Amino acid sequence: MIKILGAGLSGLSAAINLKRGGKDVLVMERLPSVGMHIHPNYQALRTSITGQSLDGWFSSMGLRPKGYRAQFLSKMVLETPNTGIRELSFVEPVPFVLRGGKGSLEWALYNEAREMGVEFEFNTRQKTADIVATGHMRCDAAAYGEIYEVPEFPEDRFFYMHNDRHSPRGWYCYIVPMGGGLVEVVNCVSQPNVPRLREYYSRLVRENSFIRGYIGDKEPASAFGGFGSVDFPATAKKGGQMLVGEAAGFQDVCRGFGISYALESGRLAARSILDKKDYNSLWRKSLGNSLKKDFARRLAVTIAGDRAVEWYFRKFKNNDTVDYSMTEPNELVYNTVGELACRAEILKRKLLGYW
Repeated sequence: MIKILGAGLSGLSAAINLKRGGKDVLVMERLPSVGMHIHPNYQALRTSITGQSLDGWFSSMGLRPKGYRAQFLSKMVLETPNTGIRELSFVEPVPFVLRGGKGSLEWALYNEAREMGVEFEFNTRQKTADIVATGHMRCDAAAYGEIYEVPEFPEDRFFYMHNDRHSPRGWYCYIVPMGGGLVEVVNCVSQPNVPRLREYYSRLVRENSFIRGYIGDKEPASAFGGFGSVDFPATAKKGGQMLVGEAAGFQDVCRGFGISYALESGRLAARSILDKKDYNSLWRKSLGNSLKKDFARRLAVTIAGDRAVEWYFRKFKNNDTVDYSMTEPNELVYNTVGELACRAEILKRKLLGYW
């Protein structure tokens, strides 16, 4: 029997793929149920999945979740310090999926795994397994958010702002509709600014006129927060165990898009067992290039801050339509410059202790 430690996205992905490959699987989770490690909130998927249905994207990772809540937002209200507010539309709507609790992606994958015959053991203190999917190792970045009742907020768009005064350096805040007249207002920062996150958030909701226009003096219905860790590991194996998801450090160091890394690394760990292939070779081939680009972007926004985002969206005016497939730089140039920038960002982490 293959044992997996952790019933988050990466652990569930590994379990489902292993079971589909004919293995007996036991998932061991320290909490009483799945999805309890995260307050229900909507998170965006990488825009690279546009052009596909979500079912097709999940299927490419060996997954067939059903019953999770998702929404596709076709517009973005972008705010940057120098340009101000622009309303942009997308050629392909941006998908957001619910994380945490019933109706979440975690819950859907849990149901899929359970129906396939994967065994689960909750409230466990087990520390060893074939696959370790226990989440973050340390706090490299954090987010704090509050949920408000704002029925007048349009349900076809999200608000996205880069401003170093509120989200240093190169990080961002956003508003996403949750349905039922609720919205989540979230601010994100990385180290060394995490200890001041609540201070930054308070300043944000107090000073930003767009946000104030919707929430005014309303009291939040609830609050939530979380943190994550990032690495570009020399190896994702430790003592014979394969590390997946944030246990290995697989996370978007620039924008926090971790869902695809979690699901894909879980699938690769399963493939390593089923096909008897080296896990490190598999993840380096599948995830390595994306990780390098993320680390290169992190260096750029750390140096330039919100000016980097101003530059990225420099060609777009109010009411323009964005086609993300047309905004990526030349692949050859990106690979060459990105490799150097990635190495510089990793060196910066070694010298300063943070990304």
